[in-house]
Amino acid sequence: SDVGSITVEEQDTGASWSEGVYSQSAGDVVEMSVELDDADDAYVQFGDEESGYVDVLYVEDDDDDDEVTFQVNTRTVGTDGSSDSFYSDEDIVESMAEDNDGNTDNEFDGVTFYDEEVSDDDTNEFDTQSLNEYRSQLDVTALVRPLQPTDYPVAVNGNGNFVVNDDDESELDDELDLATLDLTAPTLGDVTTWTAPADNADEDDNLTDVLDTVSESSEIAEDDRAVIQIEASGLYGAMVDKEDDYDALDDGFDPQTIHQVNEIPGEGITVEVEAEEGSGNQGTAQVDFENADSSDVFVLADNDSGELFIIVDTSSSSAFAGTVEAGDSLTASVEYETDDDNRYSFQSSVDDDQYNEFTAYEGGADGTGDEAAYPYFSADSTESTEGTFDLVERDATFDNVNNDSVEVEVTEDAEITGETNVAPGSDASVRVRSADGVSPSFVETTDANITEDGTFSAEFDFSGQSVDDTGTVNFRVEGSSIADSDMVLIEEVEEEDGEDGEDTDGEDGEDTDGEDGEDTDGEDGSDDGEDGSDDGEDGSDDGEDGSDDGGDGESEDG
Repeated sequence: SDVGSITVEEQDTGASWSEGVYSQSAGDVVEMSVELDDADDAYVQFGDEESGYVDVLYVEDDDDDDEVTFQVNTRTVGTDGSSDSFYSDEDIVESMAEDNDGNTDNEFDGVTFYDEEVSDDDTNEFDTQSLNEYRSQLDVTALVRPLQPTDYPVAVNGNGNFVVNDDDESELDDELDLATLDLTAPTLGDVTTWTAPADNADEDDNLTDVLDTVSESSEIAEDDRAVIQIEASGLYGAMVDKEDDYDALDDGFDPQTIHQVNEIPGEGITVEVEAEEGSGNQGTAQVDFENADSSDVFVLADNDSGELFIIVDTSSSSAFAGTVEAGDSLTASVEYETDDDNRYSFQSSVDDDQYNEFTAYEGGADGTGDEAAYPYFSADSTESTEGTFDLVERDATFDNVNNDSVEVEVTEDAEITGETNVAPGSDASVRVRSADGVSPSFVETTDANITEDGTFSAEFDFSGQSVDDTGTVNFRVEGSSIADSDMVLIEEVEEEDGEDGEDTDGEDGEDTDGEDGEDTDGEDGSDDGEDGSDDGEDGSDDGEDGSDDGGDGESEDG
């Protein structure tokens, strides 16, 4: 019998970038992703002759999800930095320049460079098959400084053939998709300080968790965590390289990474948090990025948004070099310093064809590390930003204080309220204790919730007590007393003249000074006008000087 034949049609490979344009500040890290169709790997040209930099990448889908996701450290591209400039956690990405010395072997054995056009034989192949020869034919010289703000084409090739055409421009023999890496100039913005409940600086190692616990404040109570948010871009590539770990962008940086970036010769980056002069310290105290543990000082970065977060455990003396105490003002700052006359460049001994024969940080103003020059700014264009916060003693005050005693109602749901500078969300409580001779005696501790505006409240059941029973009330944080006062039980705590109180000057209360109430402080009311006897400003019942509800009343809420 006849055997049916099977025809296998050749399938075309395809590729598509997840975005048409990837935008990031020069000096930071950018994540790129390319989807591969009917292929597990591909070659990618990074840059071109117009951008002034060219590399060839090998990308491979190693986790079988039909795409390759990788990160690019734009600070170290084209140099021999501590970490790979191109990195993937789940897939494979290799740089021909940095990982293969520009040679066409290993992962790059499928790469061929051609002059003018691809030929079936080796007629048009370069005599020297190397990335450096390809760059030379494109008139792309060695980098003078780190990748600068401009557009860098990133193209996927359907094969390994790369061509220098008649116009001395690069072409891919089978371009599958093109994206653009748009590097922009780094910027510095605002500095914002936040307070967070007392804990180790690295208790929350996820930025989302940290932001869920903070409250904006320019005063940080002793022992609480100070969270300093600095709008800054153009330094995270250096931080990743010094940390030697791309995961630090998600998991956080050791404080020593900031110290190492500060110490890069010629880089011009300075990140500091220091006490203002004249605060009484011996010398100038500052956050000790060099020696502190991560539990004392922790650093998080939002690389995508360009935000740096420095978290300081103010209870730890190891967080500071020098003594910092309540009453001190501290200034957090970032500076990008430039030279007056010269821009940053790599060491001056580099020739045009020495493409990768220098380290990422051997440079500075005019090619020396003696003078700082931030790599992405022109000469004489130093920029800085700073913000100040105060370290203060923990404190709290109680509401409804009359004659030095907190007045509390004899009810089953009596509230004790007040204000504190301790961070919202802290482990706070209020403790009440009866005075000697009070029967029945009482002692009780109730959790207190500190709100975003610094107010706190705690509820107690005093229904079994009597009017005029006395005692003490104590506001506590983590078991330690912050503030205390005498207290006295009364029949009823009168509402202060507020918007919602009854028999008060509130807008909504009945028989009040509301605009619409009957017998109220309307403009035409007979008993409620400004000079009326019941509710006017000088009246005996509800005026400011009245005996029942006025601010100076003797028997009620004074």
